[in-house]
Amino acid sequence: LLLGTALEQSRRISLLGRSRMLETLRDAGRPLPARIDESLARFAAIKAQANALLLPAVRNLGGDYEVELRAVDLAHNDPLFTTRERAAGKSAILDALDRVSDRVRKELQEDAKDAAQPRVRVAQVVPADPEAWRHYADGRRLASEGRNMEAMGEYQRALAVDEDFPLAHLELAELDEYSDVEAKEKHLDAALRGIDRLPPKERELVQATRARLKGRLQEAIELYDRAIAAWPQDPRLSVGAAYLYTEYLADGEGGRPHLERALTLAELDHRTAIKYFLLLGRLDEALVRARRFTEESPGRFSFENLSIVHRVRAETAESMAAARRALSFGGGPPSGGLFWSFVEGDSIGELEDQWNEAGQRKWELLALRGRRRDAWRALEALAPPEGSPARGFHHARLMDYRWGDGKPDLIWAEAVAQLTLGSQTAMCAPIQLALREWKQGDREAAIRGLRSLWMPEATFHLGEVLADSGRHEEAAQQFRAFRLWPEWDNNWGAISFAYPVSLYLEAVSLERLGQREQARQLVDRLLAMWNRADPELPTLRAARALRSRLVQ
Repeated sequence: LLLGTALEQSRRISLLGRSRMLETLRDAGRPLPARIDESLARFAAIKAQANALLLPAVRNLGGDYEVELRAVDLAHNDPLFTTRERAAGKSAILDALDRVSDRVRKELQEDAKDAAQPRVRVAQVVPADPEAWRHYADGRRLASEGRNMEAMGEYQRALAVDEDFPLAHLELAELDEYSDVEAKEKHLDAALRGIDRLPPKERELVQATRARLKGRLQEAIELYDRAIAAWPQDPRLSVGAAYLYTEYLADGEGGRPHLERALTLAELDHRTAIKYFLLLGRLDEALVRARRFTEESPGRFSFENLSIVHRVRAETAESMAAARRALSFGGGPPSGGLFWSFVEGDSIGELEDQWNEAGQRKWELLALRGRRRDAWRALEALAPPEGSPARGFHHARLMDYRWGDGKPDLIWAEAVAQLTLGSQTAMCAPIQLALREWKQGDREAAIRGLRSLWMPEATFHLGEVLADSGRHEEAAQQFRAFRLWPEWDNNWGAISFAYPVSLYLEAVSLERLGQREQARQLVDRLLAMWNRADPELPTLRAARALRSRLVQ
């Protein structure tokens, strides 16, 4: 790990991380070892199409130490070079590692410009107390095996020994990405304070992550791009960029290469890997990963993911079987991805029964049923108290929900309330821009903008614009894609009303295409869903009129 830290300062060298080597061995059907020996390292490196294998060793020579590195040309199975450095005692080992690193970089013909760049020596990176480094190294090993909670404990123990250790702060910031933004910022701040002790690649990672958290998204893009250009094989850079493009920008066009690289380079958790496979349209690989998830960790969460994959693949029976298996593990009535699997499986009655048994009233379910007045009352009952930081998000959700009423003055009133409270969570500028272009008559610009976004809301509106352009076959495809969307996270408060409306809109497009029977089936689904809907809903009246035409 220490030698790797020194070598990876070179842009000429991209090391195959331990997690990727383990993933390569797993994919090849090999049992995962506690220690990767030379034979397994050679096998994994060849499978990963590496150019060379570097084999380090440290030998005790009776008080002195010898640091050796052998390099093997994997294409020809020939030795490339061997370098050795002697250290007069343990205290001199770090300097010997730097000398070995310098020699390796020279042997691998590092660019003269890179070689001339100032370097962070290993002694600057390593804490004064070696116990902190031991905990850090153990944490990196555990993380490479997917044991993140145990790794977090080791990083915390490293900081208990050296509270300013920047590499441990950086790793904790990465682990806190999804769970604790405040803790992540704290660790990033600490890493920045010790940035002079960080190698160049880790400096770029800290700065890019910090820019992302602060909402400086263009700066974050530039920092990630620059770092990835320098270290294209580093998994953390690609994972960070993929997260930026999916969770912050929803930018499919820009994010695609980063997701591809993250799936290739990193040992992603099952949920993230499944999501990325689905977004990229790699549905067979998503199914393989979801099945592996249920085998390795059978439970509600893994079977929920399997249900989602089957739903996106339009395998309704299999999706429902996995959804019901997920519920067998307990955890309350269906929500999240499970909720939408039941909806797509035309099993809303089951949803209602389970939520009623739990003694809860779900506003999304009322909205799906077309009971907008009841849904609005249920939604308003969820309002956080005055002064709560969540108040702005609540108004954002109300603003989205007002979309279903089709009354711009009401929508704008909620948007103003939301912005007044300082929340901008629901104001997706690219979607607003595309919708403005549509309403101003530039349909092609709107289509281009909406098609590039990885969001259910964008997919729904894309169907609307395509239908308005007379491109009904494409519109029908987008309405179907909207209902099968892989990540229903309810960030768009109108989803529960848009879902049934999409059935009607697709039916209209199918009628225009002469596919009357398929159109009638969709209308019947909608009318069954809205058998207790508010009678004054315009879409309900239009759907009944459409059905009358279709059965003539």
